[in-house]
Amino acid sequence: MRIASSPQNDELKTLQIIVGVLISALVVSMIIAVVRFPFFKGEVPDGNPVFLSYIALAVSLIAILVIRPLLLAAMQRSRAPAENVDQADRPNTLFAGIFQRILVEQAILEGMGHFNLAAYMSERQIWSLLVTTAIILLMVFRFPKQDRAERWLERQTLK
Repeated sequence: MRIASSPQNDELKTLQIIVGVLISALVVSMIIAVVRFPFFKGEVPDGNPVFLSYIALAVSLIAILVIRPLLLAAMQRSRAPAENVDQADRPNTLFAGIFQRILVEQAILEGMGHFNLAAYMSERQIWSLLVTTAIILLMVFRFPKQDRAERWLERQTLK
């Protein structure tokens, strides 16, 4: 038996595809970086000091711990429910908000992952790969699922 498709289910599938592509792009980039620049050699190219790796780590931490929550909170405030929104259309309006929120969050994470991969390719520091791996895991754990979306919608409609 097939469940009838709703706009929310269709949007969730679209979001899952987009997030899956973001994660896949980061994983493929990481595989290419490791194959092209093996970490077991351990040398820094051209004797350059380890500088970009520290910057990538700092920017990633700032983006994940400070910028991302501030941006998502600002998005939440800007999408505050208006008084004239039809109650029948409210779930669709709320779901559009979660769609944007997840997309922005995942794009920020992917950007930070690629920044750390660029630092790794430049300086061959294994901890840049570890930071990228942690970002990939965070993206996977935050992957949009049907039950999570439904719980979030229920919490928002109770407000």
